[in-house]
Amino acid sequence: MTNSDILKRYDMTVDNKFIVHANIPSYAALFENYDYTSSFYKRDINEKLVDYLLECAKEIGHRNAFVIRFVLPHKEKSETEEGDIITGFKNYFDYLTTLSRKEIGLALKRMLIHMVIATLVLLLWLFFVTRSAETPLLQQPSLISGLIVAVWVLMLTGISRFLFRVQTQVSHIRLLKKIKQSPIQFNYIDEGD
Repeated sequence: MTNSDILKRYDMTVDNKFIVHANIPSYAALFENYDYTSSFYKRDINEKLVDYLLECAKEIGHRNAFVIRFVLPHKEKSETEEGDIITGFKNYFDYLTTLSRKEIGLALKRMLIHMVIATLVLLLWLFFVTRSAETPLLQQPSLISGLIVAVWVLMLTGISRFLFRVQTQVSHIRLLKKIKQSPIQFNYIDEGD
């Protein structure tokens, strides 16, 4: 299935933006159930909805614009709550972006720990090389070459893990920003429709 086949699944607006539809029974269905007392703009968004929006954003691609259209029963209509929901969405996707940036920071710390350990092993190797003439035990070539291999493994593992994690988080941040910047629309239908 090509990318254009995937994009055919989405309706388009008159100004050529893709439409991501989400049919929901009420405003409350947009949010997690564990916090009923907070206002909409402070609640966490339903995890399944976030996953759905991320998947749609991934399919549509970062170069294509889209709108998020929530379809609700007409009896739910409330412009005040619409405003709170839009604010809540923007805030929540800012929060997820902050979490992804923290993950990049953690990946950097892990890489630096790998580099420190690799440097310590390299210093140990230098110590063994300078002492090898004096101590017969340290004249073992396998010990010295093993330390060099350990240095390379630590360095390459740390760098590769860092690069993969950063690439994953940067892609995730790009999707989160795309969703945050997309307009949110509310369509109301009669329950018989």
